[in-house]
Amino acid sequence: MEDFKGKIDWIELVTHYRCNCSCKVCPTARISSSGSLSLEEIGNWLQMGKKLGASGVWFGGGEPTMHDSLAKSVEWSKRLGYKKILIQTNGLRLAYPAYAERLIKAGINMVNLSMKGADARTHDDMTRVQGSFELMKMAAKNLYLNNIHLGADILVTSKSVVQLKSMTELASELGATSVTVMLVSLHGLDKEKDINWLPTSELLAEHMQIAMDKAVELGIEITSLHVPPCLLAKRHRNKYFHAGLYRLLVIAPGQSPFLAETSPTEGGSYLDICDNCSERQKCLGFTSEYLTMNHELAPI
Repeated sequence: MEDFKGKIDWIELVTHYRCNCSCKVCPTARISSSGSLSLEEIGNWLQMGKKLGASGVWFGGGEPTMHDSLAKSVEWSKRLGYKKILIQTNGLRLAYPAYAERLIKAGINMVNLSMKGADARTHDDMTRVQGSFELMKMAAKNLYLNNIHLGADILVTSKSVVQLKSMTELASELGATSVTVMLVSLHGLDKEKDINWLPTSELLAEHMQIAMDKAVELGIEITSLHVPPCLLAKRHRNKYFHAGLYRLLVIAPGQSPFLAETSPTEGGSYLDICDNCSERQKCLGFTSEYLTMNHELAPI
């Protein structure tokens, strides 16, 4: 663990793999949901994170709000002096004021809500939970009323890519001050069966540009976590976000700790022409499955 000392600003605790949604492109919806960090393990990692220099803790999953010890873990984080306490969530449980208030009182000050579509039909179809879209919006309202820093994690698939602009507008309407565009990954899925969930580069480039223009107009921050700079308009290439910039150490049940940028969901594959790209040193590239799609990349 000493190798990570001074190299991280955040630790992410993947509390467990259970979820109250069953998203069509989520590998944990298809595999055993066993594996969980106990309260004791969480406490030990929180203390280790402070020793390594982290000032922020990021609770993920699965769905972290389904972990029985989440509120206690948040309280522990606050007592240890973490300045940023973030939950990445689908928002279903945070739609209920009493539960939201419990976590807010415990110490959360940042929430990233997962958005799978700009309307109930698209979002609920992906989560396979009817009403999840409305619950996500109710959660945003509860958080906004309590002055919690709200971000939106927008998942881009071949179905939702045309809604990127609308999802950006919705995020702003709900009170989000930042939007992170996350391209769907096939890691852990059936790559032959599920490859059609990946949008074509043409559609991706077109709608990323439209969404980023809209974000600028609305005055909210937007970043591309997985779509490389070559698919972004030149005026928006500074909005590409290399996962290494998080300086994030991920702790997951049954795994060795790893830095976020080393995750297979972050890319790692390049074209020959990438060697001569001026953005190469700060680009994590594409996922291998994206490069095997039966269409040509069309950088703009």
